[in-house]
Amino acid sequence: MRNGVTYKTSGSTALAFDLFRPASAGKEQRLPVFVIFKGFGGSFMRNSPQARGWAGIAAAHGFAAVTMETTSGHVAEDFDSFVGYLRERAAELQLDPEQIAVIAWSGNAGIGLETVEDLACTPVKAAVIYYGGSVVPHLRLDLPVFLVRAGLDGPSINVTMNQAIAAAIPANAPWTVLNYPAPARLSKRLSNSCGMLFPRVTKKPCGSVSRRRRLPRRFQPVTIRPTASLYAAIVESHSQDAPSLLAYGRF
Repeated sequence: MRNGVTYKTSGSTALAFDLFRPASAGKEQRLPVFVIFKGFGGSFMRNSPQARGWAGIAAAHGFAAVTMETTSGHVAEDFDSFVGYLRERAAELQLDPEQIAVIAWSGNAGIGLETVEDLACTPVKAAVIYYGGSVVPHLRLDLPVFLVRAGLDGPSINVTMNQAIAAAIPANAPWTVLNYPAPARLSKRLSNSCGMLFPRVTKKPCGSVSRRRRLPRRFQPVTIRPTASLYAAIVESHSQDAPSLLAYGRF
């Protein structure tokens, strides 16, 4: 892993990225790149547990993965500079410059989709868009897009996503659309709750016994539960949330 690699300086601000690689990858092996798109300015997405979790999953499946910084109001320009940096230094970073994919979700998804669908953004070869999007003026017919919409997401979000889908399908754009019939935020609650509901283990030197990390009493983990029980517990803890209850069949 490489942390804090500067790809561009904007004024007095250095924009950086972190690069994740599979532990099993050979030293000379060039890997496809999975970029976690940053649709807002600042360093939050580069350091956020959610973005780094996606990067870790991608690396576990054989990708090099990147979390990055951008500046507010210049996201597309920064992304273009970032992709140029990756391509220019592909050999040094052990990346395949012809296999760059992007994932964007929630508030990052709108500008993320606009950016990768730009007809000039040809270095990006695939995109994954979760729970967000925008209606773009042009569609790249050479860009496979996997788009996931949450059926019980906010109405304004789904109106925009539906319009984007309605434009892509008649154009025969290579989009795959998956409808998840629940609120998007319920899946976020699930991921945010896992740290509290599952035991956390700290690694010990070889030969010693791994033990659970001690947490304050109110943060002590409970026993591992099946996913269905975990889902039920989350719904119970949000008893006034109509979309969650509807998704769980309680409405």
